[in-house]
Order: sequence, then structure tokens, then C-alpha cells
Amino acid sequence: METGEIRVAGPLDRETRASYDLQLVASDSSPFSPLSSTASVVVSVRDVNDNSPVFFNGEEDDGDFDDEDRRDFFVSPDTKEGDFILGTKF
Repeated sequence: METGEIRVAGPLDRETRASYDLQLVASDSSPFSPLSSTASVVVSVRDVNDNSPVFFNGEEDDGDFDDEDRRDFFVSPDTKEGDFILGTKF
């Protein structure tokens, strides 16, 4: 038995579209009486953290940040949701 593989031509973004409903058709190559079958496949797109967080210094966001307003926060890529972050580097 052979298997198939579904590939995408570019990146998928869950914020744009959460899932794709596909109708697949498989057919044999018989020249006299070809047979075919269909299957429905739902591809669910996982949400990854592709947007960097923005931190504010407790002041109203005026959209105009200079270097004094900017802070860099270093968090391990292994950090999972709900983990407590113990420190920051300024």
C-alpha cells in the first residue's frame, strides 16, 4: 500500500485561517475500468507565538518609543504557557 503526503506551498497563519477542508480523490490507472474514491480531510492549523510581545512602562501608549522606553526581555524558547519567568535583563 502506498501513502500520500499533503504539502503546502507557503506558511499557514492561524490568525488568518484556523482550518482547511480538503476533498481528496484517489484513482487507479486502469485504462479499461478506472476506479476512484474520495476522502475528506480537515487540516487544523496550530497557533504558534509568531508575534513578539510588547511591554509598556505603565504609561499610556502614544506609539512613539525611543531607546529609553524600550526594554528587551529574554525568555527561553522552552518556556511554556503558565511558566513563571524569574528575571529580566535591562
